Amino acid sequence: MLGSICAAFVGAVVLFTVLRTSQAPNALRASEEAAHSAEVERRARRMDSRREARHRVERSGTATVLGDAQSKAPCRIVNASRSGLRIASARSFRQGAQVHVQWGDRFFVGTVCHTVAHGDESFCGLQLLTCNYSRPPGAWFRF
Repeated sequence: MLGSICAAFVGAVVLFTVLRTSQAPNALRASEEAAHSAEVERRARRMDSRREARHRVERSGTATVLGDAQSKAPCRIVNASRSGLRIASARSFRQGAQVHVQWGDRFFVGTVCHTVAHGDESFCGLQLLTCNYSRPPGAWFRF
């Protein structure tokens, strides 16, 4: 009889442990989803408060960190405004780095404000430091 009670107790402990562990990943997943949703909302609010309009762009170019010739990497210009560019590249650029983006005879030098990895690409937001064009980006990207 004592053996049956001990076996039942051990069985209950094992069952409790299994049930408790199977709920932990769900709790973790729920907290990750909540954190992701909060971040998406925060970014949406920030994007709504942008000072300038973004112009969708599809141009290929090269991006290089100033002072590091080995960092040259192909990139795509995703969007542009009067004060910045958003590029996509297989290479990630650290926040604060100064990046030179070249396409054709045009160039843009900007500071990396943020970098977001998505799939096998890294999207970087660059704030304008200098460039060699004077017209608004929408005018020269839309031909």
